[in-house]
Amino acid sequence: EEVVVKVQRPDVATLVRQDLQALAWLGPRMVGRIPVAALANPPALVELFAETIVEELAQYSSVPVYNELRSRGVPTVILGQRSPFCAEFISVETEDLAASLSITRHLLELGHRRIAFLAGPQSAPWAAERLAGYQKALREAGVAPDDRLIFNSGTTVDEGAKTALQFISERCEATALQAVNDLVAIGAANTLLNQGVQIPRDLSVAGFGNVLVSEFFRVPLTTVRQDLRLGAGTIVDLVFRRLAGEDAPSSTLPAELIVRESCGATRR
Repeated sequence: EEVVVKVQRPDVATLVRQDLQALAWLGPRMVGRIPVAALANPPALVELFAETIVEELAQYSSVPVYNELRSRGVPTVILGQRSPFCAEFISVETEDLAASLSITRHLLELGHRRIAFLAGPQSAPWAAERLAGYQKALREAGVAPDDRLIFNSGTTVDEGAKTALQFISERCEATALQAVNDLVAIGAANTLLNQGVQIPRDLSVAGFGNVLVSEFFRVPLTTVRQDLRLGAGTIVDLVFRRLAGEDAPSSTLPAELIVRESCGATRR
């Protein structure tokens, strides 16, 4: 029986693999990064996907691939927000909008009103939802979102560091900075600290995802925690339900605000 599991996070893919092995299901094999050239032949790519768990499929998420999966009727489980062209597949998603909103609310409760946002690629549904959560929290608090406080930052530590330099040069007078993920937050915070900014005395910083290093960063990072173990278990459950021919519903994972030393009350 064929099944495709799209897992955009390698750490979750590892947990899924462990769960499947513990259940003595030997069918799936793990596939890492696939040559982009393989996208030119969707049928062959889907053959490669058969009986696999695919790690980091985001860059291969093209419409022809999903059309091929759809035409073959291959059960497919997606971890993460779905793009419009694969909306009919079942998924396990984090409450990105609600989780991002909770971070912004926390910063607002600390007295911050000028909160910068380091945004991810808006073509990615999860990044768009996190930006929307930030904007919604501001509106609910009576604070008009300011486009001058939104910076396109990408998803990596290096991109966060580069965006921090832009943030400094534009002198936007923000008292807090919220990033689309922990890696961007850490890259930005590291650059800001190296430039003499004191966190949180001068600027509060928050991330998203609770990656391992966030707790042990130079200034432990306020973030939201996603229950990866629950996510992996839910994926495994959906895989077996799909293999059994059941119409399994999509699932949403909660996220928990983790308050650490990188955020404090505004001094302005």
